[in-house]
Amino acid sequence: MTNKQMANPEVRRTFEEELLYGEVSDNFEALLQDLKISKKELAGRLGVSQGRVSQILSGEENLTLRTVGALAWALGLRANVTLEPLVDRAGTPAQDDPSAPGWLRKAQMRHCSVQFRPIQMPSRRPSFRPGLVVSPNGDPRRVA
Repeated sequence: MTNKQMANPEVRRTFEEELLYGEVSDNFEALLQDLKISKKELAGRLGVSQGRVSQILSGEENLTLRTVGALAWALGLRANVTLEPLVDRAGTPAQDDPSAPGWLRKAQMRHCSVQFRPIQMPSRRPSFRPGLVVSPNGDPRRVA
């Protein structure tokens, strides 16, 4: 996404929404793989059809917080939402608001569960390797 595209408020909003959805659905997919839990088993735990679980994780619909909470509960987890200030609020309705309150930044630092490491992009585009995914901890895994 270019800076010019991100300057468009609707593009920026869609980007932020899709980023959040992608992180949530990717984490649940990785958890199912790591815990060796099938969508069929997850469906049984939730009392819904396997098709419904596939629909929830497909990215084709808007997940509610209740659904995220139910998925986490079925896997023995608790879902948390962490709010963090955007580095650049230009083009958002909050662009002229004062900065985020100090308590929000402190809470973010206390509850931060994801750490980002600098990476070096390859000099050429890597070839696509079907069946390979990266789990949330960064380990590549083969998918059957």
